[in-house]
Amino acid sequence: MSFVITPLFVLAWKGTWQNADLLFDQVIFKGELKESSLTCLIAGSTGSLILAFYQASCKARCKCENIDKQRDMKYHCVIHILLLLQNMVQNFSESGSKSCYIIVTRIFTIVVFYIDILTWKGIWGTFNYIVGRTM
Repeated sequence: MSFVITPLFVLAWKGTWQNADLLFDQVIFKGELKESSLTCLIAGSTGSLILAFYQASCKARCKCENIDKQRDMKYHCVIHILLLLQNMVQNFSESGSKSCYIIVTRIFTIVVFYIDILTWKGIWGTFNYIVGRTM
């Protein structure tokens, strides 16, 4: 089974990486690889943090009394916005058919995958075009 899954995973990773190369390196930043790498690193890291807080807020949803006692207003607002989005997505996916639920969860998986690609593209680009130049 792994001889089928592994090549498919590598193809998906490489294709998405090349898509990110084309989009960020050539279309958006017109060959400015340092700026592209830093943008990918920041976008990927920020997206990962947002998703981490989103997952934490979903777990904290069961303990809503802990959320209401937060003193930091910014954190309080972010948590409630994420909970609202989580409720909207969950209600949308559960109100429809099983196929609707599958579509919503697969879109979430694709977004997480692309954010991971951006993070790694930013890390490697930073080493290749910024850190590597000074050595």
